[in-house]
Amino acid sequence: MFLLSKSRPTGSLSNAIQRKRDDFAAALFQAVELARRAAGAAPVSRLAEADRFTQANINTAVDLVARWAGTKDPAMLALFIGWVNLCANERLDKTGPADFSQAPLERTWQTWEDLIAADAGAELCCFHGSLRQATESLRQKTEKATRVLFIGDCLQCDILTSLYGPCLQAGISLVPKTLAHRVPASLRNEIRKLESQKFDVVFFSPFSHEFSSDYAHVIHPKNYLMSARAADAFLNAAIQDTEEALDLLANQFECPIYVHNTGGTQQHNSGFSGLGKLLLSARLRRHARERLNGALTELLAERNAATYEHLFVVDEEALARRIGVYQLGRIWFNSGTLHPTLLGNMLGREDYFRAIYIQAYLATRKVIVCDLDNTLWDGMIGEGAVSHFHERQEVLKGLQQKGLLLAINSKNDPRKVHWKGGTLQEEDFVTAQINWSPKTQNINRIRDELNLKVKDFMFLDDRPDEREQVNAAFPEIHVLDPMDALTWKLLDHWQRVLPNQVDEDRTKLYRERACREQFVTQLSQNRTDADDETTAFKALGLSVEIHEAERADLKRVVELINRTNQFNLCGSRTSFRELSEGLGQDRLIILADARDKFGDMGTVGVLVIERKVGGFEIPIFVLSCRVFGFRIEYTLLNTVKRMVDVGVTVRGLYRDTPHNEPCRKVYSEAGFRWDGKFWTGQTFKTMDDPVWLSVTTHIAPKPFWRGPGIEIRQTGCPAGGIL
Repeated sequence: MFLLSKSRPTGSLSNAIQRKRDDFAAALFQAVELARRAAGAAPVSRLAEADRFTQANINTAVDLVARWAGTKDPAMLALFIGWVNLCANERLDKTGPADFSQAPLERTWQTWEDLIAADAGAELCCFHGSLRQATESLRQKTEKATRVLFIGDCLQCDILTSLYGPCLQAGISLVPKTLAHRVPASLRNEIRKLESQKFDVVFFSPFSHEFSSDYAHVIHPKNYLMSARAADAFLNAAIQDTEEALDLLANQFECPIYVHNTGGTQQHNSGFSGLGKLLLSARLRRHARERLNGALTELLAERNAATYEHLFVVDEEALARRIGVYQLGRIWFNSGTLHPTLLGNMLGREDYFRAIYIQAYLATRKVIVCDLDNTLWDGMIGEGAVSHFHERQEVLKGLQQKGLLLAINSKNDPRKVHWKGGTLQEEDFVTAQINWSPKTQNINRIRDELNLKVKDFMFLDDRPDEREQVNAAFPEIHVLDPMDALTWKLLDHWQRVLPNQVDEDRTKLYRERACREQFVTQLSQNRTDADDETTAFKALGLSVEIHEAERADLKRVVELINRTNQFNLCGSRTSFRELSEGLGQDRLIILADARDKFGDMGTVGVLVIERKVGGFEIPIFVLSCRVFGFRIEYTLLNTVKRMVDVGVTVRGLYRDTPHNEPCRKVYSEAGFRWDGKFWTGQTFKTMDDPVWLSVTTHIAPKPFWRGPGIEIRQTGCPAGGIL
């Protein structure tokens, strides 16, 4: 993080910029305006014709340049780059960010240099170099456009301005949307208007500075004599407003939502006035901090338990304990709407950046491929004693326990590799390629063994040449340098926000799958009779349990649907909110859980069936690749056939995708017929469940199957056709 200068701007260069502030602003506006037009904004020809907000922001950018010129503080240059990005992207409700072209920037900088040439003297050369550095930063090539919703007061401007620089350096372009309505009802209405929009991350700062008028009233120095009981009336109102806004956010957006607690920081100017302000309000700030943070912790825990873990705390309180509220709240620059504090600078460059980076690059990864020497331990194993990097291994262990797979890719003698004294152990890795082959070849082997795509991988290696070779061969793999401390801060943040995998050890599942496949292969090779497959599968002791999904299952079901490509009859993708609509009324979700002699495979199949006028539809039908070949898909369809009466139409939706070849014949083999649009069936013949499966069904009779619009033909079956 840049150190923030306490000095005031001095010198002829700074004074010259301030004297010609209007001319500087007009030139900068042209570059910003061209970037905005390229992103689809309505054209504005001159700064004088722009709205007052834009004019103020452009003037603030010039003030930042003047401050930099007077202090040579690199933080001011970084803030300028961030603020210019904010000017270009503010109020751009588009799918992509503003894109700066080099020529307009160069014209702007040349105009600036011409304006101050007579006054700058020897400083002009340094000024020229810094402006070219700004060009490189503003035009940084980005790989990911990340949509982020920011909710809060002016702190969000501080954060955004500090955030743009690190994101650009990481190849991330921000597409920000900001909400700053301080009236709670108005804020909720603005959140509702965003219902159709998707965001990658949401940040909500309900108490920072003066966003909550009730909280601000309690901690105002003039109210220092207020009793705790009187303060609680205001704080309870602040909690209620936060709860209502949080419920809207949690229901509308399924991305990670980060919510600030409060550290009791107050904006203030340096000196005795700022210190006095803090001293007067200290008692009530402490009381408010305890009351609000305790309530917020309970709120987040309750909402996560009711849905799934996607609400997280931005811990201002921990930052205040570490840095101190006086330092965090000090205003170190003031122009227009920008009056940043250390709190905003640190949150932007640390907490916010890490959260956005994870969503941009890591959230969809399934496998971490690790080097060993000088990556997980210090030194070369087999050439003397090594010292384990326990903190690194603890982070990876945490990720493995949250469902990530760890794999080894090391140029080494496998006989010399051991884990004595390590936090990680051999069984924590799903596979190991320890040999002298090129690491690109080993990645191919890991990909084939796990039956995953390399886009699901990330790679850690201390050697730049190895990282470069992997990056060149597999651009989809995200490569990180384990020698960079930021890498482990990012991975640590990732493992802290990943949900707990309480019922599924993926490393164990993959190991069991390998044993299962080896077992079946050996049995098949040792037998020559016609019942090879049946005999082998019977020996596995396969059992399947069919049951209805409950709300607590939905997050796991969504994940299985969204990560399944090969046996996914419609290439379906869904969301928690979408899947939960009509659950138990017009929609039933049938799950198949499987186990065998090697262990519990968990939920391996999902079939969604919906009531429609005149019959039923199956819009989603997926099966995990770990049970391919066991014909569990037909057991799921048999369940449906037994549930509905003869004569009731069931339509199976199907769509070809580049990956779903394994399931293209399932409906035809199950007795459905293609009518040009759907696979349909009315008079079904229930297939026998495979003889090697022990099937238990727990589907209770429901009015769902006898709803309006469905004519049930009377047969000898039980009502509703349910067994």
